[in-house]
Amino acid sequence: MSGTLANPLGRLEAGGDVLGALLRYKDTALEETGDHREVTSLVHRRLQRGTAADRHSAVLWPKPA
Repeated sequence: MSGTLANPLGRLEAGGDVLGALLRYKDTALEETGDHREVTSLVHRRLQRGTAADRHSAVLWPKPA
């Protein structure tokens, strides 16, 4: 999630920006189904902590201090 993703127009953007735009796009639908709080929380946690692959890579190949 720390890298880049293609947005719906095919342009590369920061992963967090693309996910934020997706959440804003689906905001009404998430509210209607009662899932907004949970999905938003999960996305924010993933952006803060990274993926399992990010954490695994950090252990195997730590960046020099």
